[in-house]
Amino acid sequence: FPVQPQKSTKKSLVSHLSDPALSGSETILIVEDEADVNYFLETILHSHGYQVVTAHDHNQALARFKAQADKIDLVFSDMGLPKVDGIATCAEMKRLKPELPVVISSGYPPGKFQGRMDALGVDAFMPKPFNTHAILECVRKILDGAKVAHPV
Repeated sequence: FPVQPQKSTKKSLVSHLSDPALSGSETILIVEDEADVNYFLETILHSHGYQVVTAHDHNQALARFKAQADKIDLVFSDMGLPKVDGIATCAEMKRLKPELPVVISSGYPPGKFQGRMDALGVDAFMPKPFNTHAILECVRKILDGAKVAHPV
């Protein structure tokens, strides 16, 4: 009997995740010191049409933000950056661009730093480990001007 090629019922990662409602063309600054997490976020966002700028620490984030502040539409920052944490890093960016939307992520519950996030006006908290759909949904809602509830 001749072998018939099987039709694949599985979609590729990108096509499976490509939901036009979660896509965009805005520019997002990712601030994440873990290279694999940075790469994951960059890949997911870029595959959905977003322009992505990455930074690995406070100084690199500020330099890249200052160079492109007019183009950056949202900052997605890890809380646990070396030397200067994500909230302090984003606070400096918001001093330059007060309307800048900010998402803070962490593997720890936000209890210890919730007050600082509220004072800064953080738009959302994204717990690690990440859920790809939740990241895309959160980013899209914020960019569309919706409020995102902070998970407890």
